[in-house]
Amino acid sequence: MINRFVIVFLPIVSFLFITTACINQYEGKGNHAVNNISLISKKSLGLLHRDNLAPIDEDGFVSILTWFDNDHIFYVRNNNDIYQIMKFNIYNGNQSVFFETSYEVLQLKASHHKRYFALELQEGSNRYYTILSDTGAVLEQIDYEADYVEMDWNPYIEEQLLLSFYSQKEKPSVYLLDIHEEKGQFTQLPVDPLVLWYGPTQVVYFDWTDEPTLSASTHLYDIRSGEKEYFMDHVYMFKTTKEQFLSITGKQQRDQIQLKFYNKQEHREESVLTMPSLETHAGYVWTPPFEWNETRQVLFTYKPKQHSSLLKYKDGYQFIAFHKDTGKEQLITTVEHASRLDCSSDGQRCLIGDDLENLVVVESGHVIGLLKRDRNREEGHSSLH
Repeated sequence: MINRFVIVFLPIVSFLFITTACINQYEGKGNHAVNNISLISKKSLGLLHRDNLAPIDEDGFVSILTWFDNDHIFYVRNNNDIYQIMKFNIYNGNQSVFFETSYEVLQLKASHHKRYFALELQEGSNRYYTILSDTGAVLEQIDYEADYVEMDWNPYIEEQLLLSFYSQKEKPSVYLLDIHEEKGQFTQLPVDPLVLWYGPTQVVYFDWTDEPTLSASTHLYDIRSGEKEYFMDHVYMFKTTKEQFLSITGKQQRDQIQLKFYNKQEHREESVLTMPSLETHAGYVWTPPFEWNETRQVLFTYKPKQHSSLLKYKDGYQFIAFHKDTGKEQLITTVEHASRLDCSSDGQRCLIGDDLENLVVVESGHVIGLLKRDRNREEGHSSLH
């Protein structure tokens, strides 16, 4: 059981642990400055203030969670041992408490139209899962013992959420939460993680074998009918949207990985992004953090400059936007390590950094520290030019 867990768990979240290990080689956790991103090339800092973004007060700051809309972000602050999720306007600095708790906040996952939010909390070794409305009201609470969870909202039926639980003590399990009813239904599905929505009632999932493997085949499972069918083979990682299926596979020579875009309705390949691969000490191929923007039909990700071992690689990454329709890559900026990534729904700005504390303007490549002390440092730097 433990070996099977390792086979499932490593390809999905290896980049989370290994990226963190690499990040710690460069900076301490407490450095929230633009320097934490360690920019190799960037535009003049003196031009950044054309955006007139409001800074976040760093007192009690923990981390930025995600975007609420194109003007607001959610961040966590610790106020006398009460963790507050703040809704913050990045332009005028107005903010309000969205939710507060005595537990540590791990992640906040928004549904497709931001009507619901799935919140993961932690107290010691215990994890708690809460569903919030768009006003921060508690709708559901879930008790389940796990070491890690993946959450995926149904883009077709917004009240449905997939939760994939991972534990070193038990086999990974997948549940469907349906909050249509007054009391939410919590149903286990007979599939293995990773699991994501493919259609209104269909999910796509890895079909793992009992033997160690670097990739796996994917299958489709219909929640209503219970039918399963083969979908695609030799996949390292995948991502789905309403219209697209994105698979990450390795080329035969193993020095490159390919991100392939498929049209789900027509079942055909539309575009391919190829980049150098980085291998882990266990022989797995590292998957860089990436995000698909449905509005602009663009994939944001970090591209290594050459094939190497992940732990030895120190040549920096190109933060790029890959335009699926044209097949062209847009170089946004260059950074020393691949950190967390979260982009606004309009695809105009991205948050990057260990705590998502730096904002990248996609069009210009400008990088702006969102914390007040980082902004003061930028101003001091720009005054020298």
